[in-house]
Amino acid sequence: MMKLILNLLFLILLTSSLFSASMPPLCHDYEKSALLQFKISFSIDKLASGDSSAYPKIESWKPTGNGSNCCLWHGIACDRESGHVVSLDLSSSFLYGFIEPNSTLFDLVHLQTLNLADNDFRYSLIPSKVGSLWNLKYLNLSWSVFSGEVPSSISNLSNLISLDLSFNHDPLSSAKLLRLRELSLKTLIQHSTGMEIINLKPCNHVFPST
Repeated sequence: MMKLILNLLFLILLTSSLFSASMPPLCHDYEKSALLQFKISFSIDKLASGDSSAYPKIESWKPTGNGSNCCLWHGIACDRESGHVVSLDLSSSFLYGFIEPNSTLFDLVHLQTLNLADNDFRYSLIPSKVGSLWNLKYLNLSWSVFSGEVPSSISNLSNLISLDLSFNHDPLSSAKLLRLRELSLKTLIQHSTGMEIINLKPCNHVFPST
């Protein structure tokens, strides 16, 4: 009898464990709020992305109801144990608008992957706060109409494995829009000892630091 009870307890625990493992993590409220604030910064413009597979990922982001767990939103991946948002992939999402210097995007401090490629950020400067995303391993800001000087703070991202800033050019004139100081590039390479890929072509001017 005791053996039967133990077997039943084992089966219950095993079933519970398997059920828990299959459940998606619940996102943190402050990260969901940060994502929703980021969402309202943009409109959807089908001319903002060139990839034929593009679609508006942020339309799946809902503040309430069955779709309110941000770990299940399109373009989002969460750590299964902590529930923190570790990947934001909004590439080819028809995003049109500005990224502000104090964007709530930079509240997502656990991000390891950030991909905003193939959107139209309307000549936004890359905010210096990008350098506060210490955990980033993959950063892709290509084909997204960023302009100006790449902030020196990007050299703080010592965990970077891949950096892609390519093809940020003017949609009207095809002029190159981004500039990266030689000193910032050297510092980035020195700090990011695991760097495997840097793609700066052909939109980036690298010029001596003064």
